[in-house]
Amino acid sequence: MKRKEFYIALLFIFITKLTLGQLSIDWQYVTETSTYESADDICSTSDGGVIICSSIYSEDEEIFDTYGEYDVLVTKFDINGNVQWKKNYGGTNDDYGSAIVQTIDGGYVIAATTFSDGDDVIGNHGSCDMLVMKISNIGEIEWQKCIGGTGDDVCASMILDDDNGLVLVGRTESTDGDIPSNQGSSDGLIVKLTEDGETEWINCYGGSEDDSFTDLVETIVGTYIVTGTTHSNDGDFIGNHGAPDVLFLKLNSSGEFSLSKCFGGSGYDYGGSVIATICGNYTLCATTSSSDGDVSEGSNITSEVWIVKSSYNGLIQWEKSIGTNLPDEGGSIIQNSDGSYVIAANQGECDTDLIMRDVWVIKLNSSGNMLWDEVYGWVENWDVSNKIIRHEDGLYTLLSTYGIYSSAMSVGNSIFKAMRLIEPNIQGFMFNDENGDGIFNIDENGINGHIITLEPGPQYAITNNEGYYFFTANPGSYQVSYSLQNNLINTTPNPIDATANYSSSYDFGIQALNNIVDESVIVTGSPSGANSMTYYLLTYQNLGTQDDSGIISF
Repeated sequence: MKRKEFYIALLFIFITKLTLGQLSIDWQYVTETSTYESADDICSTSDGGVIICSSIYSEDEEIFDTYGEYDVLVTKFDINGNVQWKKNYGGTNDDYGSAIVQTIDGGYVIAATTFSDGDDVIGNHGSCDMLVMKISNIGEIEWQKCIGGTGDDVCASMILDDDNGLVLVGRTESTDGDIPSNQGSSDGLIVKLTEDGETEWINCYGGSEDDSFTDLVETIVGTYIVTGTTHSNDGDFIGNHGAPDVLFLKLNSSGEFSLSKCFGGSGYDYGGSVIATICGNYTLCATTSSSDGDVSEGSNITSEVWIVKSSYNGLIQWEKSIGTNLPDEGGSIIQNSDGSYVIAANQGECDTDLIMRDVWVIKLNSSGNMLWDEVYGWVENWDVSNKIIRHEDGLYTLLSTYGIYSSAMSVGNSIFKAMRLIEPNIQGFMFNDENGDGIFNIDENGINGHIITLEPGPQYAITNNEGYYFFTANPGSYQVSYSLQNNLINTTPNPIDATANYSSSYDFGIQALNNIVDESVIVTGSPSGANSMTYYLLTYQNLGTQDDSGIISF
C-alpha cells in the first residue's frame, strides 16, 4: 500500500505540463436568427444526418413566419451538418416540441404539446393536448392526432417500438376525453399508437400527489421500462423515501402496470432518462439532492447527477452521484459497445450575473467511475443540455439550448446548438501492478499523471485520476509508449502496437522496486539586493519507494 500511495503522488507533479484531450468537434450548428428557439429532441437519420425538433417564436416575419406565438420547428441536417430543409408546424396558440423519430418509410413522427386548435392542429380537447404528427421525408404533413382531455396533457418523450408503433409518455391532469382515469392532481400518462396513428391503448398511473413520466425504453420481450418522478406514496407508487422520488416502472406489452419502484432518499430526486444496457439491465440518469436511502454518496447541500444501474425487476446494482459545489442536473444517457456511458448533464446554476448553467458531458466506465468530462457554455448565459445521441462508438451529436436567463423567457433570448463530437479512439489504462503478474486486479489502483506518447505524431497524453489516457487519431496503425521512471519496472510490454478504434484498450502495468531511498531538496531564487524583495522556491521530492518524514530548515 505504501508503494502505491508514493507512486501516485510522485507522478502527479507532471500534470500541469500537458492537458488531456477528450472530445473534438467535427461540426456545429448555431441558430442564426433573432428568434427565441429552444431545442427539444434529436434523432439520427438513415442517411447519416440528424433531424432536430425545436420550439420557435419570432416576431420578424421576414426571418420566420410562425402560426401562433410558439411553433414546433423541424430542421433536417446532412452528415456534414448542413441544413437540408426546415419547416414549422402549429396553430394560432402555443405549440412546443417534445420528441421526434424516423419511421421505416423514411418519414418522421413529431410529438409535441399543443394549446392550439386550427391550422396544422385539429381536435384539441381543451387546454393543452399531446400532439402526434406524421410528416414525409421532406416535411409534408401526412396525418396528425390530438390526445387528451379538458385538463393539461403534456408529452415528454416518444419511441418507435418493434412493431413500428409509437409509444408516448408524459403527464395528465385530465379526467375525461381520451384519459381513462386520474388518481391525483397529475398522473403519469402512457399512450400506444399504431404506425398509422390509431390508438391501441392509453393508461394512467399515479397516486394522490403529482406524478409524471419522463422517458421509456422497450425491452427485448416487448414490454416497457418507464422512468419519471413521483410525489405520491400511495396508489400505484408505494415506498417513497421522501417526495419526490425517481420512478422505475415495468409495464407489459399492453401498457398494464406490473412493477413499480421508488428510487431516492429524503431529499428531492427527479427522474430523467433511461436506457437498456448491453447486458440486459437498465441505467437511469436522474437528479438527486439526497444523501441517504438509495443514494450512498449524494450531497445534502445541493443537487447532483445521479446514475442508477437497475435489474429488470428494479433491484439497484450500483448507483453513482456526480456533482460540483453548485446545483447540477442529470440529463440524457447513452451506452457504447464496451459498456461505457456518455451523459449530457447540466452543471451549476447560481443566482448571480457571473455563474450560470453550463452543458456538462461526462463519460463513465461500465461501473460508473468517471473517465473524463467536458464543459460547454457561454459566459453569463444559461446553457442547458437537451440530448446526446450515439451514431457509433466515439461519434455523438449533442443538442443544447443557449440563452440569457429570464424567468419570463422573453423573446429573442435563446438559441439552440448542435455539435457533432468525436471521442478519442486510442485509449488505455496504467495501473500499479503490485503483485507483478502483468494482469490488472481489482485491488490495484490506476496511476495518474504519467505521460503517454503516441507515434507517429507525436501526440502526448497524461493518465487521469483513474489511470486512463486518451488519443484521437486517424484510422491506421500506431505505437503507444511511456518513459519508465527511476526505481520502477514494467510488468507489461512497452511500447504497444495499437489500432485506432474504440473497442480496444492498451494497458500498462508498472511496479515499484522495493526499499529504494531517494529524496531531494532544491532551493532556487534570485540574488538579494538592498531595498528589494527576493523570492525563493523550495522544492522537495521523494523519488524513492519508501514513505519518509522529516523537517526541512531554511
